[in-house]
Amino acid sequence: RIGSQKNMPNHIKNHKGRNTYFMLPFILGLIGLFFHFFKQKKDFWAIFLLFFFTGIAIVIELNQTPLQPRERDYAYVGSFYAFSIWIGFGVLAILDFANWVKNKIKINNITIQQISLITLTIILLGIPSLMAMENWDDHNRSHRYTARDFAKNYLKSCEEDGILFNMGDNDTFPLWYAQEVEDY
Repeated sequence: RIGSQKNMPNHIKNHKGRNTYFMLPFILGLIGLFFHFFKQKKDFWAIFLLFFFTGIAIVIELNQTPLQPRERDYAYVGSFYAFSIWIGFGVLAILDFANWVKNKIKINNITIQQISLITLTIILLGIPSLMAMENWDDHNRSHRYTARDFAKNYLKSCEEDGILFNMGDNDTFPLWYAQEVEDY
């Protein structure tokens, strides 16, 4: 869709936020969506409405500009939950397909149950492991002390038992941390 990736500049190629999932979670979710639709239509519509109103409808309602100062993923968490349910149904669909194959085909030396177990292991461990490996570097907050240092600087500016007014949660939570955890 976007052309060859061979000539990509190094600053994009090596960027921590560039993750490759091979569309596996998406494909598994789509399999689950269709499996859910064909197996339990009434339940499907409940999950679909959760997905629609906490995802697509919020995008339309908020009309957010594409460039935001930070990620706004928390606004869409309901749709993430719904899609996660469909990913779970995708695993069930694959198991259901493996059971169907088991009843239709006999393979020498390897049973269908062994193939099903191997497939299920790859899906249940492989996809989450891939996502963890790809996401770890861009979600790791180790050795980042800016918020804590700002909080300590705010507290240094106050006299003992003084009252500090701040700009909201981005200042409040580091202040609480510095006071309650580090006893500053």
